[in-house]
Amino acid sequence: MRRAGGICFRSVCAMRVKFMNSNNKSKRFIFFSLIITVILFALPALLSGCGDKEEEEVAVARFITVDTSKTKTVFALGDEFNYKGLIVSALFSKGDAYFNNYWEETRLIDQSDFRVDEFNYNPDKIGQYVIYVTYNWEDRSLCQSYYLVEVRNA
Repeated sequence: MRRAGGICFRSVCAMRVKFMNSNNKSKRFIFFSLIITVILFALPALLSGCGDKEEEEVAVARFITVDTSKTKTVFALGDEFNYKGLIVSALFSKGDAYFNNYWEETRLIDQSDFRVDEFNYNPDKIGQYVIYVTYNWEDRSLCQSYYLVEVRNA
């Protein structure tokens, strides 16, 4: 049995014996062209599972909004920070506007799913403080930082 580059072509041995023993270059060219065509076009189609259902596109969180209308934003000197009543929502979208299959949806985020960082808040110093709200969704971290609180004299 012939070997090419140290690899034995046993799977196509029966087909190739009559072509390889022949001195006709055109027959060899046709045979190898056929093999290359099958490899380039038919094999990927077979391996990809033709006819399988496509995966449904998952909605992606684009950004968050923070509603402080029901939250205390002005604190007296010495008051501990409290964000009770803070409403965080995220805009989810999927699809492509170009293909007219685009949609958006705003979802409220549960308080256990977002994080409020008040690391720069100082209850003993009068001033305004930026509070960071972060929502982690899958591999994204969405942050909104315009939530201001103020400490004043009582």
